[in-house]
Amino acid sequence: MFNTYFIYRPSLLLTNQIIMKQTIYSIATTVVSLSFVLTFTSLGAQAQVQNQASQHAPGGVTGYLRWGLGNDATPVSLNCGKGMTFVGVGKVRQGSEQLLWNVGTQGGKTQLVQTTARTADLTRDTFMNYMGRDTLPPLRLYAYVTSSANGIRGTLAVGGKTKERLPVGILKEGMAEYAVYPRALSVTERMRVESAMALRHGVTLGHSYFNSKGAVIRNYYRLKGYNHRVAGIIGDSTSRLRQTMGESSEGEAVIRLSTRTIDEGASYLWGDDAKRLAFAADRGNGKWMQRRWAATATGASVTGITLKFDTRSIRQMEPLAEGESYYLAVDRSGTGKFPAGQVRYYKAQMGQGDSLTFAGINTDVGKSIFTLRAAGDFFSTINMERPQCSTGAKGALRVQLTGGTPPYRITTTLDGKSAYTQTTADSVITIPSLAQGKYALTIRDNSGKCLTNEITVCNADLPDVPELEDVHFAQGAERDYQLETKGNYACRWKSPAGRYLNGQRVTLDEDGEYTVELTNGDGCSTLRTLNVTTTTSDGFARYEVSPNPTRDGNVNVRVELTEDAPLILRLHAPDGALLQMEEHDADNYHTTRLYLPVAGTYVLEMRSREARRSVKIIRR
Repeated sequence: MFNTYFIYRPSLLLTNQIIMKQTIYSIATTVVSLSFVLTFTSLGAQAQVQNQASQHAPGGVTGYLRWGLGNDATPVSLNCGKGMTFVGVGKVRQGSEQLLWNVGTQGGKTQLVQTTARTADLTRDTFMNYMGRDTLPPLRLYAYVTSSANGIRGTLAVGGKTKERLPVGILKEGMAEYAVYPRALSVTERMRVESAMALRHGVTLGHSYFNSKGAVIRNYYRLKGYNHRVAGIIGDSTSRLRQTMGESSEGEAVIRLSTRTIDEGASYLWGDDAKRLAFAADRGNGKWMQRRWAATATGASVTGITLKFDTRSIRQMEPLAEGESYYLAVDRSGTGKFPAGQVRYYKAQMGQGDSLTFAGINTDVGKSIFTLRAAGDFFSTINMERPQCSTGAKGALRVQLTGGTPPYRITTTLDGKSAYTQTTADSVITIPSLAQGKYALTIRDNSGKCLTNEITVCNADLPDVPELEDVHFAQGAERDYQLETKGNYACRWKSPAGRYLNGQRVTLDEDGEYTVELTNGDGCSTLRTLNVTTTTSDGFARYEVSPNPTRDGNVNVRVELTEDAPLILRLHAPDGALLQMEEHDADNYHTTRLYLPVAGTYVLEMRSREARRSVKIIRR
């Protein structure tokens, strides 16, 4: 027999899609990361055999032979003249191959097999191995589609063993949910079934999500940057989905959303952009978490949502400064730019343990972006409309105020001269008619609280000039800096002390904020700012060992570095012997858990590049 193999590896790291094509039949296998482990204590072991009067089917795809929920292992009799489709969710053990299901003939021989590592037709001696290292979470979604000219006859058994005792392990916890169809589903039908199971269990799929009507409720391609750790809440009675709580348990999933009720046909799905779970300062606009989530609401708005966030996942030891709180920021424009006037803030309530709770969240139909922000009880959100030198158009600032007591008094100055003054009770303000320059913005509320900010308004005429990243010089190092631009511009720098420098290559011998004006051949210019600092530490920003002393021997270690760097940890026993060593790849935040077996004083040595720190740990 001539066999043709085609392997498709999409870019989503935790999703593998493998397609096997043959001259007689085709096999499509999808292995998808399952992020939320759901127990079916209320469902028990349930199975449904399709009949024409049934109004329920996964994804609205009718005609199944069996739809099993809650570890149902009832054998399925197959007499399929048009092939077969299997879609199921099961929990597997890492590091060993386990049997998902097999089809045995009437004579007792095993015909088809799908395991956690391969698919095979034992009667034809053909098989296909899944490619790549197994790094998926334990609970996964598998799909198998075959179209056979001769049909498939026999008995499908989920889990268990084969009569031939193949060298594979048993799927001990069985399938949490599966569906078997007596035909090869179309690609869209299969994706609908997968979507229903994915939403029930918190699976991240490598394609768009559909409801039971066949409508797209999360577009994979329009949300390309946000297809990590997808989960959702949904009302879809056809698929038996009344999902009022959604969560992904992939690594760093960190959020869980819930609501008391959801309308039939409504859904709210979200996924993240896989960026770092740490706060960073946005110049002139506060501290924002680098990771963002994109959400899509379809069918109807969803109200009364509660979002819980696990603060243990934040990769900073001191994310909040004194007087700051956590806020959930929702960009209702869906652009991810968080424009003033279109951002809704929810202040965190401290939940149980290490969780934050944001309550009373209401969504509109459509797309939104959300993230966390760290701020005080009175803060601003600022967006800039840039002026244009070539047309003479003036710029503007749009300011949204959160907290404080109206009325607000807004004062804007340029080079010490008043540029704009207003007193208003409005929380969204536009400051018009601004030319290029560095402005000082001061806002006072009625109770005397004050916000101050320096904002550089720059012309939009030179769009190829990028924003400049902060520069950190090591102590004693040369401080030469080359400004890289695509165009040939005249460059004039102003140092923090007010000195002027010229050229694209300069020496930055002061710490602080530099301003550079770039001018093109037509005489139009734009401004950029550059923050310069001198690194004086040895690379260790802070570290924590707790509890210390310890009574049970368990100790948690957290280390925050000033930049991404590898870390080596060595734990020495009371007699000086090396008890444990760990090597961590480059990152700026490292965590681990140590165990001290007997009472005594231990020494933990931490090394990052040439820097070393050590700390004594006591077990009583």
